[in-house]
Amino acid sequence: MRILRSQTVTNNNKDTMIDQVTLCGHRFSVKHVEHVGDHVIANSDYAAGTIHILPDLPTDVYYCTLIHEVIHLIMNIDGMREAHSERDICALANGVFQFIKDNPAIIQKILSDTVPVARQSVTAVEPVALHNNAASSQAARARKSTRRA
Repeated sequence: MRILRSQTVTNNNKDTMIDQVTLCGHRFSVKHVEHVGDHVIANSDYAAGTIHILPDLPTDVYYCTLIHEVIHLIMNIDGMREAHSERDICALANGVFQFIKDNPAIIQKILSDTVPVARQSVTAVEPVALHNNAASSQAARARKSTRRA
């Protein structure tokens, strides 16, 4: 996400800062750094398992930027490692952020109606391997067609 540093407004609320995120069983540390790059407020590194983000962003910008970087990481986890349009990522991040803000009851319902992955008794599977494994896809289709019969 690119924004001119002069456009940021200082937010000294350290309570809003996130230290780590978990995506599909992968943990990523969130590092708050004073400089990410020229005209850059955040970036993510899938291989290193990190998100770097400026600490002095306004709260809404901080969370929307975090979602932006999470979307980049999700695309990497799902095997979509080619370059992604920043415009598309920004649109998705802004939309998801606004959905969360505008629909807190839905978010609470999702959280209360579902079991966290950590509590489910499932075998951990490498998500990229699962998505790219033809045998897994065939098995899933077979299960689906069996249920229809």
